[in-house]
Amino acid sequence: AAVERAAEVYCVPVSGRVEVVITVAVPPLDVDLYQAHKAIEHGKLALAEGGSLILVARCAEGVGERGFVDLLSSFGSPREVSEGLRELDYRLGMHKAARIAETAGRSTILACTDLEDAVLESCFIEPCHDLQKTLDEEILRAGANAGVVVLMNGSMTVPEIRGHNTYLLRHGER
Repeated sequence: AAVERAAEVYCVPVSGRVEVVITVAVPPLDVDLYQAHKAIEHGKLALAEGGSLILVARCAEGVGERGFVDLLSSFGSPREVSEGLRELDYRLGMHKAARIAETAGRSTILACTDLEDAVLESCFIEPCHDLQKTLDEEILRAGANAGVVVLMNGSMTVPEIRGHNTYLLRHGER
Protein backbone atom coordinates (compact mmCIF):
# COMPACT_ATOMS: atom_id res chain seq x y z
CA ALA A 1 0.00 0.00 0.00
CA ALA A 2 2.87 2.38 0.80
CA VAL A 3 4.46 1.79 -2.62
CA GLU A 4 1.18 2.55 -4.36
CA ARG A 5 0.70 5.72 -2.32
CA ALA A 6 4.27 6.87 -2.99
CA ALA A 7 3.72 6.33 -6.74
CA GLU A 8 0.58 8.46 -6.58
CA VAL A 9 2.43 11.26 -4.82
CA TYR A 10 5.83 11.23 -6.55
CA CYS A 11 5.47 9.61 -9.98
CA VAL A 12 4.39 11.34 -13.16
CA PRO A 13 3.70 9.40 -16.36
CA VAL A 14 5.70 10.17 -19.48
CA SER A 15 5.16 8.47 -22.83
CA GLY A 16 8.81 7.65 -23.44
CA ARG A 17 12.37 8.85 -23.12
CA VAL A 18 13.04 12.24 -24.70
CA GLU A 19 16.04 14.10 -26.06
CA VAL A 20 15.90 17.02 -23.61
CA VAL A 21 14.95 17.03 -19.94
CA ILE A 22 14.86 20.13 -17.77
CA THR A 23 14.86 19.20 -14.10
CA VAL A 24 14.48 21.85 -11.41
CA ALA A 25 15.70 21.42 -7.85
CA VAL A 26 13.46 23.61 -5.72
CA PRO A 27 14.27 24.86 -2.21
CA PRO A 28 15.53 23.47 0.04
CA LEU A 29 16.98 20.81 -2.28
CA ASP A 30 18.70 23.42 -4.43
CA VAL A 31 20.97 24.49 -1.54
CA ASP A 32 24.04 22.79 -3.03
CA LEU A 33 25.04 20.42 -5.80
CA TYR A 34 25.11 17.45 -3.42
CA GLN A 35 21.39 17.93 -2.72
CA ALA A 36 20.47 19.05 -6.25
CA HIS A 37 21.87 15.79 -7.59
CA LYS A 38 18.52 14.22 -6.68
CA ALA A 39 16.95 16.18 -9.55
CA ILE A 40 19.57 14.78 -11.95
CA GLU A 41 18.78 11.24 -10.83
CA HIS A 42 15.07 11.68 -11.40
CA GLY A 43 15.45 13.61 -14.64
CA LYS A 44 17.64 10.98 -16.25
CA LEU A 45 14.79 8.47 -15.97
CA ALA A 46 13.03 10.32 -18.79
CA LEU A 47 16.20 11.00 -20.83
CA ALA A 48 17.03 9.22 -24.06
CA GLU A 49 20.54 7.87 -24.62
CA GLY A 50 22.70 10.72 -25.91
CA GLY A 51 20.18 13.34 -24.79
CA SER A 52 20.69 16.50 -22.77
CA LEU A 53 19.70 16.94 -19.15
CA ILE A 54 19.52 20.53 -17.93
CA LEU A 55 19.64 20.98 -14.16
CA VAL A 56 18.25 24.21 -12.74
CA ALA A 57 19.40 24.68 -9.14
CA ARG A 58 20.72 27.74 -7.38
CA CYS A 59 23.37 25.93 -5.28
CA ALA A 60 23.85 29.07 -3.18
CA GLU A 61 25.93 27.17 -0.63
CA GLY A 62 28.26 25.64 -3.21
CA VAL A 63 28.78 21.95 -3.82
CA GLY A 64 27.98 20.65 -0.34
CA GLU A 65 29.94 17.56 0.70
CA ARG A 66 33.13 18.03 -1.33
CA GLY A 67 34.00 14.35 -1.51
CA PHE A 68 32.12 13.66 -4.74
CA VAL A 69 33.49 16.76 -6.49
CA ASP A 70 37.03 15.91 -5.46
CA LEU A 71 36.58 12.37 -6.76
CA LEU A 72 35.08 13.48 -10.08
CA SER A 73 37.75 16.10 -10.64
CA SER A 74 40.53 13.59 -9.99
CA PHE A 75 39.63 11.65 -13.15
CA GLY A 76 39.85 12.67 -16.80
CA SER A 77 36.57 11.22 -18.04
CA PRO A 78 33.31 9.70 -16.80
CA ARG A 79 34.56 6.26 -17.85
CA GLU A 80 37.73 6.68 -15.78
CA VAL A 81 35.58 7.58 -12.77
CA SER A 82 33.53 4.40 -13.11
CA GLU A 83 36.65 2.25 -13.43
CA GLY A 84 38.65 4.09 -10.77
CA LEU A 85 35.99 3.98 -8.07
CA ARG A 86 36.09 0.19 -8.10
CA GLU A 87 39.65 0.36 -6.78
CA LEU A 88 38.86 2.62 -3.80
CA ASP A 89 37.44 1.91 -0.36
CA TYR A 90 34.00 3.48 -0.01
CA ARG A 91 33.74 6.95 1.46
CA LEU A 92 30.98 9.55 1.56
CA GLY A 93 30.25 10.99 -1.86
CA MET A 94 31.41 8.06 -3.95
CA HIS A 95 27.84 7.11 -4.84
CA LYS A 96 27.17 10.63 -6.15
CA ALA A 97 30.39 10.61 -8.17
CA ALA A 98 29.50 7.22 -9.66
CA ARG A 99 25.97 8.29 -10.58
CA ILE A 100 27.05 11.58 -12.17
CA ALA A 101 29.80 9.80 -14.12
CA GLU A 102 27.31 7.18 -15.34
CA THR A 103 24.91 9.86 -16.58
CA ALA A 104 27.67 12.02 -18.10
CA GLY A 105 29.03 8.97 -19.88
CA ARG A 106 25.81 8.43 -21.82
CA SER A 107 24.31 11.93 -22.04
CA THR A 108 25.14 15.60 -21.70
CA ILE A 109 24.53 17.21 -18.32
CA LEU A 110 24.19 20.97 -18.24
CA ALA A 111 23.50 23.10 -15.18
CA CYS A 112 22.11 26.58 -14.57
CA THR A 113 23.48 27.32 -11.09
CA ASP A 114 25.40 29.91 -9.12
CA LEU A 115 28.45 27.60 -9.14
CA GLU A 116 31.64 28.58 -10.91
CA ASP A 117 32.02 27.14 -14.39
CA ALA A 118 35.26 25.37 -13.46
CA VAL A 119 33.56 23.51 -10.60
CA LEU A 120 30.81 22.22 -12.88
CA GLU A 121 33.26 21.30 -15.62
CA SER A 122 35.35 19.32 -13.14
CA CYS A 123 32.21 17.23 -12.55
CA PHE A 124 31.61 16.64 -16.29
CA ILE A 125 28.72 19.13 -16.23
CA GLU A 126 28.50 21.93 -18.78
CA PRO A 127 27.67 25.37 -17.35
CA CYS A 128 24.48 27.06 -18.51
CA HIS A 129 24.04 30.80 -18.11
CA ASP A 130 20.82 31.32 -20.06
CA LEU A 131 18.19 28.60 -19.72
CA GLN A 132 16.15 29.59 -22.78
CA LYS A 133 19.23 29.87 -25.00
CA THR A 134 20.51 26.52 -23.74
CA LEU A 135 17.14 24.86 -24.29
CA ASP A 136 16.95 26.26 -27.83
CA GLU A 137 20.48 25.03 -28.60
CA GLU A 138 19.81 21.55 -27.23
CA ILE A 139 16.55 21.21 -29.19
CA LEU A 140 18.35 22.37 -32.33
CA ARG A 141 21.12 19.83 -31.69
CA ALA A 142 18.60 17.03 -31.10
CA GLY A 143 16.51 17.83 -34.19
CA ALA A 144 13.11 19.18 -35.06
CA ASN A 145 11.26 16.23 -33.55
CA ALA A 146 13.04 16.42 -30.20
CA GLY A 147 10.91 15.62 -27.19
CA VAL A 148 11.19 17.75 -24.07
CA VAL A 149 10.13 16.94 -20.51
CA VAL A 150 10.15 19.59 -17.78
CA LEU A 151 10.18 18.48 -14.16
CA MET A 152 9.38 21.60 -12.16
CA ASN A 153 10.14 19.75 -8.93
CA GLY A 154 12.77 17.34 -10.19
CA SER A 155 14.08 16.45 -6.74
CA MET A 156 10.74 14.99 -5.74
CA THR A 157 9.20 13.93 -9.06
CA VAL A 158 9.92 10.53 -10.55
CA PRO A 159 9.13 10.14 -14.28
CA GLU A 160 7.52 6.82 -15.06
CA ILE A 161 7.56 5.65 -18.68
CA ARG A 162 4.03 4.61 -19.64
CA GLY A 163 1.03 5.51 -21.72
CA HIS A 164 0.80 7.81 -24.70
CA ASN A 165 0.59 11.22 -23.06
CA THR A 166 3.41 13.36 -21.77
CA TYR A 167 2.60 15.63 -18.86
CA LEU A 168 4.22 18.81 -17.70
CA LEU A 169 4.39 18.67 -13.94
CA ARG A 170 4.11 22.05 -12.27
CA HIS A 171 5.50 22.78 -8.82
CA GLY A 172 3.08 21.52 -6.20
CA GLU A 173 1.14 19.22 -8.52
CA ARG A 174 1.21 15.46 -8.29
